[in-house]
Amino acid sequence: MRTQIRPIEQRNIVGTSYAAVICCEFDVLEESLGTPNLDPTIDDKTTCSWNLSYRTDDGEWLVFTVYNYKDDTPPQENEMWHVGSNHKNDDALFEFLERILRCDIITRGRKK
Repeated sequence: MRTQIRPIEQRNIVGTSYAAVICCEFDVLEESLGTPNLDPTIDDKTTCSWNLSYRTDDGEWLVFTVYNYKDDTPPQENEMWHVGSNHKNDDALFEFLERILRCDIITRGRKK
């Protein structure tokens, strides 16, 4: 089965939390993940984010986010991004991100 990715609404990312930091250029993220949300969060901790889910080869939909956390760098110049997940299958998430973005995972958070 081919991996599929789709945007999801902000309300559907409840339950995600920090999973990793990746090194990836904005243009690569935008090309691979689509148009980001450029509206700052109410607390101004994030000014650019992608809220997504993807279907693994096993047919499981996993929720994840890519965002610039507490970073004053303009999103288009940023190369360090946080990844949040629902922690159902972080290994599959990391493998997916490495494959589709051809990015490096700098740090991994702890699993729930």
